[in-house]
Amino acid sequence: MKMNLGCGPDIKDGWVNVDIVSAIGIEYWNVVENVVPENWKGKFDYILVNHVFTTLTYEEVSLALIKLYDCMKEGGVIEVIEMNPLKSFRSYEQGDINAFPGFTGSIDNRFTRHLVGFGRKSLWTPDSMCDVLVNAGFNNALDYYQSEHDLRPKESLVVKAIK
Repeated sequence: MKMNLGCGPDIKDGWVNVDIVSAIGIEYWNVVENVVPENWKGKFDYILVNHVFTTLTYEEVSLALIKLYDCMKEGGVIEVIEMNPLKSFRSYEQGDINAFPGFTGSIDNRFTRHLVGFGRKSLWTPDSMCDVLVNAGFNNALDYYQSEHDLRPKESLVVKAIK
């Protein structure tokens, strides 16, 4: 089984698509507030966490990882995709105003709003994400530069780890 946590409109066929917004084809689950459904414990071979952790505090991410760890089979893979502030800083330094879609005004305005926009409560670098995964009990946490699941590769970090 595969879980697509934070799926939004990216519904994947054959996956358990999960979000905090109820909709057709999406299972509601608040990974911070709700317990792990009993039928999910130890069931998932692969969990994709797509632009979810920046909307949580650092403490909430640690709690969420405990729950996701419980959902996974031994040897299962977790893939985390998040906004990478290091890429954002590079884009800003290069004057790439198009790296900050959805915002208007000067590049300074777009850049700062991008960093704190979309309800972000935390920021992660590839190394800090690897560290939090290892602290949650995952192994072989590695930074990847691309993922077939990344809808925003120009701004994202991709980290994978194994239970």
